[in-house]
Amino acid sequence: WGEDALGVHRYDAAINHEFNFDLTGGGLAYLFSDRLGLRAERRYAFTHDADGILERIRREDQWQANVVLPFLSLNRVAALAAGVSGLEESDAHREPGTAARADSLDTIGALGFTYDNTRSPALAVSRAYGRDVRFVAETSDAFPSDYTGRIYSLDWREFIGLPARHVVALRAAAGWGTEDPRPFELGGWGEELADSFLFNRRIYPLRGYPSGMNELTGPRFALASMEWRFPVSEVNHAFLRFPFGLHR
Repeated sequence: WGEDALGVHRYDAAINHEFNFDLTGGGLAYLFSDRLGLRAERRYAFTHDADGILERIRREDQWQANVVLPFLSLNRVAALAAGVSGLEESDAHREPGTAARADSLDTIGALGFTYDNTRSPALAVSRAYGRDVRFVAETSDAFPSDYTGRIYSLDWREFIGLPARHVVALRAAAGWGTEDPRPFELGGWGEELADSFLFNRRIYPLRGYPSGMNELTGPRFALASMEWRFPVSEVNHAFLRFPFGLHR
């Protein structure tokens, strides 16, 4: 990752590899002046049955281009966004006895609103104060797509700071799809990865449940969570001269 001295051009790249099934993924992103964003990513979705047994792995190639109109102040960032996003899915692996699933393409046009006044004090374990709100309206009917209908989603996060760097993190999210949209999925973890795309988001982490469960997949969803986050120990120690250490 990197950026120029004024922060006008920002870019990052990442690559990852899953050795059990020999799957390589990653992503590229570019942001111009906080107003024009381009992002492409390849990732893999693991689908399990009700007993948590792996059934299939779906390859997901997603891209997004969006324009942002920010409204800035000292303590908060609000923005309107418009863009297009596409996601192509195909089977990368199937367990014996699992039926093949057809390839699919979902291309959407979208409008969104974001508001963020969260703060992360020094040595905080996460964002500790404020709220982060996202509202998005999308349609699969504007471009060639294997899905139809409109999708509305709201994601509201609230952070309450407590003494000794403890944080209470609250979250309420909901999604509503009409006709035949690409379904929402609850389960798994990886908040940062799920948040990398403003549009065409259908995966919402839910700790304690595996990803890809049929019981947690559908055209509508509601999610609420409350987390108590706190530091266990501040180690901040490196091991001899090697570039490895333990922070927190």
